[in-house]
Order: sequence, then structure tokens, then C-alpha cells
Amino acid sequence: MRACRGSMVAILSLAVASIAGARSAAGQAADSAAGCGYRECALGIAPRWNGLALVRGVRGEPVANLGFFWPRDVSATLRGAEATAPGADGAVGVARRALRLRRIGALLTDAGGVAIAVAAARAAR
Repeated sequence: MRACRGSMVAILSLAVASIAGARSAAGQAADSAAGCGYRECALGIAPRWNGLALVRGVRGEPVANLGFFWPRDVSATLRGAEATAPGADGAVGVARRALRLRRIGALLTDAGGVAIAVAAARAAR
């Protein structure tokens, strides 16, 4: 299970790096003109009690959450306003693959929690 979580973090990191690289290469001048530079708009991943949060900028403003118990699709957030930016489609593809893996991991985690609860209930009798 830890291997799955580690690969998920790696996949999500690649997705975030891909979209951040695409945004900086394609629209750095436009971002500066709009008041949204790399420090304010770059995406990152931060662990939370209920999953992995997608955060924006150095302040870590939460944008989306790939939940622990039931993961959500964050591909629209990774695509951003510039769907035609270089690398945006690649980031979305990686995010969708990561979502499939996280859902499998969440299902196994939830099943393990149920098994532990049943075992504890039987042991308490």
C-alpha cells in the first residue's frame, strides 16, 4: 500500500510539474500582465489528513483535493484556463491515471478498515 501511495505522489508530482512547466513556458508574459506569476499560481501537492491537496502558490492556497477515502478528479484544475497550452493535455492524462490508481488504493484501504472493524468486533465477544 505504501508503494502505491509513493507511486501516486510521484505521478501527481509529474502532473503538477508538467502543467507548471507548460504554464511558465507558454504564458509567463501573460501571467505577469494578469498579475499571476509563478510564485502566485504554481501548483503543488501537500499532504492532508483526508488525502493529497493540490495547492496554489507559495501561500499554499487549497485548489483541489485528491481525497483519501474517495479520490476526486482534479484534471480540470490541472488543465487550467489555457487548455491549449503545451503540456496541458499530458498533465490531464497523468492526473486521470493517478485518479484510477488512487481509487484502487482507496478501495483497498476502506476494505482493510472494514476487515479490522469486523475482527475487533469478533475479538470483543
